[in-house]
This record gives sequence, structure tokens and C-alpha cells, in this order.
Amino acid sequence: MNPILACQDKQLRILSDLGGGKTEVVYSHKFEAACVSISMCQDLSSRSSPIIGYGLANGEIGVVELMRSKSMVLWNLESAQIS
Repeated sequence: MNPILACQDKQLRILSDLGGGKTEVVYSHKFEAACVSISMCQDLSSRSSPIIGYGLANGEIGVVELMRSKSMVLWNLESAQIS
């Protein structure tokens, strides 16, 4: 399990442990606002990729898929769409 960081610079970062106290960023995904909440889904996507749910400071919520070469938003709702 890799550490997942929701950063105030509006980026979601997933790290990989290289051993010896060293880490590297495996994925980085930029959002419109800072992440305030993240949750790893127990299931994988249809492409067998990890899925992370997120909530942003601007009220947006969504789901991002972490594929080998990139991250991709599967769906999102802006605060005006949420009742």
C-alpha cells in the first residue's frame, strides 16, 4: 500500500517506498482546489487500477483512477450539482 497525500498545493500525490528511507512520487494529479478528503476504494476499476474518492475545498467531489502511466478523473460533481 502506497502513501497517498492530499496536498494544499491542489495536488494529489501517491508515493512509492524505494527503501533506505527514500521515496518517489509515482502519481501526481492536479485539481482546481485543495483536497480536504480522500478515500481509497477497496475494489479496483474495470482496468484493474486503484480508485480514490476525493473531496475538494471548493465543494467538488469525485473519483480518480490511477492507471500505470497516468491518473484520470472518472467522474466529478461540482458543489452546485450536489443537493
